Parts: sequence; structure tokens; C-alpha cells
Amino acid sequence: LSLAAAEPHGAEPALYAARCPHLRPPPWSPGPLLDVGFLGRWWLLEEALRDGDINEEEFGHLP
Repeated sequence: LSLAAAEPHGAEPALYAARCPHLRPPPWSPGPLLDVGFLGRWWLLEEALRDGDINEEEFGHLP
């Protein structure tokens, strides 16, 4: 099981909201959930990226 979540600020920017411990979200709430990975696939992103410019033959040998 994998979760993909958006992080509004990384560790590198020197923004006040990123540095102040009182404004940071708690560690157990990673942010807006983007997708859930289960059984070898991403369930929501796969549909959103269906017509992306990806050469399927290039990645056919990967598990």
C-alpha cells in the first residue's frame, strides 16, 4: 500500500509557513491525498495520465 500526497512546502524554502512549527500540519496528516497505490498500480493517477506521451514498449520489460 502506498500513498501519494501533496506537500505544500518542501524542507528547502525559507517561507515563514514552512519554518514555523505552529503553522506546519501534524506529521500524521501529509496533506491532500493524490492517489493510493495498491496491487502494483496507482488507482487515480493511472486514469488521469492514460493519454500521456509514454512509450509503452520502452517499459514493457519492467515488473
